[in-house]
Amino acid sequence: MFLTIKQLVFIIALCSTSFGQLWSGVLDPSRAIDWTHVGAAIPTTGSTLGWTQCGSTIPAYGGPAATINTAISNCGIHQYVLLGSGTFTLNTSIDFGSRNNVILKGSGAASTTILFTSAVTGSFCGRGDGVAICAVSVNHGDGTDNDFANLASWTSGYSPTTTSITINTFTKGGIGNMQVGSLVFLDQVDDSNVPASDVYVCQTINVCSFEGGSNNGRKQIPATQEEPQIVTSISGSGPWTIGISPGIRVPNIVSSRAPHIWYNTGLPIKNIGIENVTIDSRSMGAFSTVFFLDCYNCWVKGCRMVGPGTHSNGNYQVWAYQSKNVTVRDSYFFGSTGTSNNYAMSNWTAADNLYENNITQHMTFNNMQEGCIGCVQGYNFAIDDFYTANGTASEWQQASSYHHGSGDMFVLWEGNEGIGLTGDAIHGTSNLMTAFRDYWNGRDPTGGSSGGKTNQTNAVLIYTYNRFWNIIGNVLGTSSYHTLYSPCVAAATNDNCTSNANLSIYAIGYSGNAAQHTSPINNDPLTGAGLMRWGNCDSVTGFGSCRFDGSEVPAGLSLYANATPANNNLPRSFYLSSKPAWWGTMPFPATGPDVHGGNIDNTGGTTNHIPAAVCYLTVMGGPTDGSATLQSFDPAACYTPN
Repeated sequence: MFLTIKQLVFIIALCSTSFGQLWSGVLDPSRAIDWTHVGAAIPTTGSTLGWTQCGSTIPAYGGPAATINTAISNCGIHQYVLLGSGTFTLNTSIDFGSRNNVILKGSGAASTTILFTSAVTGSFCGRGDGVAICAVSVNHGDGTDNDFANLASWTSGYSPTTTSITINTFTKGGIGNMQVGSLVFLDQVDDSNVPASDVYVCQTINVCSFEGGSNNGRKQIPATQEEPQIVTSISGSGPWTIGISPGIRVPNIVSSRAPHIWYNTGLPIKNIGIENVTIDSRSMGAFSTVFFLDCYNCWVKGCRMVGPGTHSNGNYQVWAYQSKNVTVRDSYFFGSTGTSNNYAMSNWTAADNLYENNITQHMTFNNMQEGCIGCVQGYNFAIDDFYTANGTASEWQQASSYHHGSGDMFVLWEGNEGIGLTGDAIHGTSNLMTAFRDYWNGRDPTGGSSGGKTNQTNAVLIYTYNRFWNIIGNVLGTSSYHTLYSPCVAAATNDNCTSNANLSIYAIGYSGNAAQHTSPINNDPLTGAGLMRWGNCDSVTGFGSCRFDGSEVPAGLSLYANATPANNNLPRSFYLSSKPAWWGTMPFPATGPDVHGGNIDNTGGTTNHIPAAVCYLTVMGGPTDGSATLQSFDPAACYTPN
């Protein structure tokens, strides 16, 4: 018997998805995805790769951004606008004008500054709350506002690894508005009841969230589990067969929950970059500094981002909104007012975005997940996650890695160095998330009234209804502070943790602070029962006695079970096939049970500083407590070019 080409392609895809992954032998294929294709393909802007300068270098000036906008609009394909040294004091926004294949470059983050003034505010770039740098597609309807152009039923092709789906019955727009290369969004109605043993997608206030949804996805339905895909083929005359890439990842699509496809007419904006510049947004009134909407393969690289602005609700420095394969890397983010909405990067109705090798100092959060499938936060350094809730919660600690929005699934946190990981219950649920080889000390030493924060001081805090997470090969806790390992794992819907939860490495499955059940939302026993923990090192067990404990492996589940690994060997990475060139000569991996002789004190030799930490502490000479002192930053002095 001979196989058809289509059958061979399917078998190859299935093998690469299930058996040839970097995490094979550690994680069950139902609990992870292929993260090797995450992020943008960022070009080297040299003539050897066809990227050339567009026009002459623009000297520093003050006034409207029109000179820069005109230069961008005059660029051809694969060209860049170069800003000279000095400060550009701009009172209007930079607009890429729906151009593709254009980069805005400074002469270096330590040489070129764009300073946005208070005049940058109000409606712009499709956002009523303001944007400083706008990169959006020509047709950029918003799922949240229900003003996208096309909506059709999705009738078959629901299984993971599927790269061909069937759609039918348009209620908005039509098939003629779709092209090969279109960015489309697959979704279904959220769960109306709590599944006993399956993933749970929900944003309902006082049922699965404290505040209700964050408005990602089609909020009116609600349908917050969105899966962005790129169209690879279109055939048929109704119903239609649509080829998609990378293919279905989410495991719970069923016809009874009305699956649909929605999208904007035409193609997404693509290959847009912002590089090598300081962007100072502290005086502006806009909510977002860099705004990508319907953007594919876009990036921010080698930048110093200083904020937040004066907007009453905070500032998103880079907002990847309805976007896929966006990268933020090799950059430095500074500043906070203690507000909750101060993010270095937000992934919103997104997929496959990469936040890598960045530094955040004195900021509330670095990379926030607010509706993302397959995003990666890799090898970032965070210090002083400054948060006071505008002075009302000075003791409350915030983590350096976060789930925050309904529909997050298959996010990977790898190799990060910071305070901790939190899967919250503010806006909704998440499923099948993975943390690998991170160092989280669980204690913010700044702020508070006792020489550091004292509330929510856990290395790993996974709130209720965040299900089937994997915590693998991490180094966790502070020896002088954490005295409890994991007493706080919710066993019932309304139980409390009788131990001092703030001194525990883990707090799992609670709807409020684990020490006291005060929330109208139930605890979730499946958060703990479905949790995979393997090869982690912690300060309570002893950093020299890393835990490979079969009792912490969810082998007996009816869904998403994970067999106990055959040995204690861990791969170097879950998304990098080898040590990246920008890493330099430092040990790789930096963290984990198989690391010895590490250079971070009081971790039993299991942890080395990552390149971003070395850049901040050694090259930049940043304060070791992360206090509010803005630093100069030159990524070329820290990292091998990439």
